[in-house]
Amino acid sequence: MIGHVNKWGNSLGIRVPKPIAEQLGIEKGSTVEFFVKSNHELVILVPTKTATKDDLTANTKTLDTVTA
Repeated sequence: MIGHVNKWGNSLGIRVPKPIAEQLGIEKGSTVEFFVKSNHELVILVPTKTATKDDLTANTKTLDTVTA
């Protein structure tokens, strides 16, 4: 896929096509990390979601509800 670089204030911006944004799970306001590899490749890393306490305990049971 080919994209175009545009001026955005004093910076340059690259648009992320919707199908790629959906595949990566990013949206407006998402934080990404990017860097350039030695062979001129741009690498974009999308942080994985940090699990909350509720996420981790959603499918757990307390000892008093567990039957033998």
